[in-house]
Amino acid sequence: MTCTKMRTIYNAHIVLEDNEMWGHLTIDQGRIQRIGPGNLAKGLVSASYDARGAVVMPAMIDAHVHFNEPGRTHWEGFHQGSRAALAGGVGVIFDMPLNSLPPTTTREALQQKLAAAQAHCRTHFGLWGGVANNGIEQWRALWNAGVMGFKLFMADSGVPEFPAADEETLIAALRFSAESGALIAVHAEDQSVMDGQRRFLENGWRREDYLQVHNPDSEIAAVDRLLYWAERLRAKIHIVHASLADTVVKTFKAKQRGVDVSVETCPHYLTLTDRDYLTRGARYQCAPPLRSAQNVEDLWDCVAKGYVDWIASDHSPSPPGLKTGSDVSKIWGGISGIQSSVEVLLSEGWLKRQIPLPRLSALLSTNVAKRFGLQDRGAIQRGYWADLAIVDSHSDHSLESSTIYDAHRHNPYYGKVLPAQIQATWLNGQIAYAQGEWYDFTPQWIPGPGVLL
Repeated sequence: MTCTKMRTIYNAHIVLEDNEMWGHLTIDQGRIQRIGPGNLAKGLVSASYDARGAVVMPAMIDAHVHFNEPGRTHWEGFHQGSRAALAGGVGVIFDMPLNSLPPTTTREALQQKLAAAQAHCRTHFGLWGGVANNGIEQWRALWNAGVMGFKLFMADSGVPEFPAADEETLIAALRFSAESGALIAVHAEDQSVMDGQRRFLENGWRREDYLQVHNPDSEIAAVDRLLYWAERLRAKIHIVHASLADTVVKTFKAKQRGVDVSVETCPHYLTLTDRDYLTRGARYQCAPPLRSAQNVEDLWDCVAKGYVDWIASDHSPSPPGLKTGSDVSKIWGGISGIQSSVEVLLSEGWLKRQIPLPRLSALLSTNVAKRFGLQDRGAIQRGYWADLAIVDSHSDHSLESSTIYDAHRHNPYYGKVLPAQIQATWLNGQIAYAQGEWYDFTPQWIPGPGVLL
C-alpha cells in the first residue's frame, strides 16, 4: 500500500547512511522523493509535518521477534505486539517460527502464520522458517514459499515442539544454506555444556543456578563449533542475541577470514546486567542470560568499533504465570522489549556514549536490509520507502504501565527514565503511529529472497 498524497517532513534532524543534516524530506507515492537542507515553504506541498527539530531516521527493522501467533496468541499476538512495535519506532518485524503452534517448520504452518499476520499485523513483516530435525524437503518448500531464513537451536528452545537440532541436522542445515543461499540464524548455547552444570544442581533452582547453567562457556563452545562448520561448509549464518563481547569478536574475526557470518546483540545485553537479574527477578530472565557490567561496556566497545551487525529486540513474551514461581528453572526465559529498543539504544548509545547516529541507524535498520537483500528499505535515500521513526531526544520520559503496549507489559525498562522518545512512526509515507494513537494502514508482507511467486 502506498500513499498518493505528496508530503514533506521539515524542521528535521535527518539521519543518513554516512552523515546527518538539518533539513526536509519530500515524500511522493509513499517513497522518498527529495532530501534537502533547510525548510521548504509549506505551500509547495499538499501536506506537511513539522518535526520540531526531532531526529528523523529509518524505522527499525527488528529481525528477531516472537509474536507466537497462531496457537499462543495469549502470550502475544501480531495485533498487540505490532502496536507496541509501532510505538517503539519499528516499521518491519521478522517473526520467529516459535513459539507459535504449530511452529513454522512446514509450508502449511507458514500459510497459517502468514494468514494471521496479514489479518492482524500493523507493521510490515517477514517470517522465519524453522529447523527442528524436520528435513531438507521441508526446508526447501519453506524457502521457496518466502521465509526470510531459518532459525536453529543448539540448545533446548523452551518449548517441546521445537527441539534443539542434533549435530547431523546442524550440518545438514548448513549444507542446505550453502546450496540455497538461505540464512541460518542460530541460538548458540551448547546443550552438553549446560547439561554438565545441571548435574550438580538440586530441584528448585535459584537465580544463581540459572546463571551457572547458562554460563559463558556454553555460548563460547557453541559459537566455536558453529563457526567451524560454517567455515568448512561455506554456509551463510547469523548468530542471534549474542550476550558476550567474546562472541562478537570471534564472529568479526571469522568474517575477516571469509566466513559468511553476521551477529546481533540486543538492547538488554547493552544496558542490563546479571546483578539486575539477581536482585530484580523474572522480568530480567532470558537465554542467554544477562552478563556482567564489564561485559556490557565491552559490548558497547564492539558496537563503537563496528563489530556488531545489527540490534534486535528478541521480544519473547509470556503470560504472567510463566514469569512467577520460586523454581527459576520453570520460569520463561524471555525479555519483552520491542517497544523500547530504539529509545534505549539512542539514549544509551548516542546521548550517553556519543556513538554517531548513522552507526546506530545502521544497526537498527540499514545493515538488516542489506543482509536480507531489501533494495528499498532501511535507509533515508531517494526512491526508498518512507518508513521513518521520529524521535524526540529531549524527552526524559519514564516508561509506565499505561504507556507500554505489548500484551503483558513485562518491559524490563519499566520506570527507567529515557531521554529519547518515539514521537511518530511512518510507514510508506503515512503516519502509522503518533503520540499514543494508531492510524489505519495496510502493511506489506516482505517475502524472503528464495520465494517462488
